[in-house]
Amino acid sequence: VISRLFDLLPPSNTSSERYCVDVGAWDGVHLSNTYSLLVGGSSDDDTKDSGGISSAGTDRRSDGNNTKWSGVLIEADEQRVREMKNLHDPLGNICLCAEVSCQPDSPHSLT
Repeated sequence: VISRLFDLLPPSNTSSERYCVDVGAWDGVHLSNTYSLLVGGSSDDDTKDSGGISSAGTDRRSDGNNTKWSGVLIEADEQRVREMKNLHDPLGNICLCAEVSCQPDSPHSLT
């Protein structure tokens, strides 16, 4: 899905570094929409436990356009956040244990 989006969108001329936010990030791997940007490759390839460095030793944290991605991953489950931190802290990504809601009257609302 992400790869197809980049095929459709024109490349940005403003920066070679981008940022994303993943709300409800689970463990940062399983069914993740941001894993391929923040770590590189798919969640079942050889970068999973190597901090985004492939077995060939090259950094794969980009979208194919030499854009480096960093992110904030938000998850309410403390165990999942610990799992995310093991993977994402060495990459400089930020993992937060927090609840987020789209309901305006919620104390966890983004609005």
